[in-house]
Amino acid sequence: MDKITRDIYVCRDTLPQPISYVAGTNAIPIVLKFRDWTIPSGGTAAIYLTKPSGLIVYDMAEIDADANTVTITPTTQLFAESGSQWGQVQIVDGDTIAATFRLLFLVGENMVDSKAIESTNEYTALEALIAQAQQVVADTTDAIAALQQTVAGNSEDITALASEIGYYGSCATAAATAAKTVTVADGFSLAAGATVRVKFTYANTASSPTLNVNDTGAVAMVMYGTTAMTTYHWQAGAVVAFTFDGTSWVAQQPGDASTTQYGVTKLTDGVTSTN
Repeated sequence: MDKITRDIYVCRDTLPQPISYVAGTNAIPIVLKFRDWTIPSGGTAAIYLTKPSGLIVYDMAEIDADANTVTITPTTQLFAESGSQWGQVQIVDGDTIAATFRLLFLVGENMVDSKAIESTNEYTALEALIAQAQQVVADTTDAIAALQQTVAGNSEDITALASEIGYYGSCATAAATAAKTVTVADGFSLAAGATVRVKFTYANTASSPTLNVNDTGAVAMVMYGTTAMTTYHWQAGAVVAFTFDGTSWVAQQPGDASTTQYGVTKLTDGVTSTN
């Protein structure tokens, strides 16, 4: 026999047979077989024990989900003191916590060298949790550093992608002012193919307006290739997309049709017949 085995319950307070052990020893594992509850495979287990002196041990234990057991591998501190002492096994799986009812340990005196081990508090379970937290912090820090390095190494690609997708900004230039200005995100470059989407706070009442993006210079706004932008091409609050063709900012969509904008007569739903 190379282990101590006990059946254990968590749904009812059934005191198992006391577990006998010799103080100052740690050679024999203690296997607890759960009879009324299924241990989660991703959980962690720990043994909490109060010594006769009041000192505390809180050590990790090993889960075998297939066998539905928890194995306690004693440390020299777990049974450093002789006498009756109570313990409890705790299993944690995320936010779910389960615990056994109290277990009685009868620790006999070690006559060979009872003074060899000084009894102290022991918190290996807490130390393990702290170590895991520290590792998570370290891993997160490394991941952030790696991401920053990746971004830095691909800044040109990111800038090119942003140029293809387009930049966005708001323009609050007055309606009657022809020189419109807008600020977009860093990385913008005035080059053929550059695209911006501009939200205009006001409509435009100025003839031949220009657009200056990120202080790159006033560039004529046109529609349909070379046709100068008319007044009221957009309404207040509208978002207009422009693409730089190397010479001008070309609107990617026409403005909203209206008699005010184009000076045409609105069609009615009536038809007049002529012979």
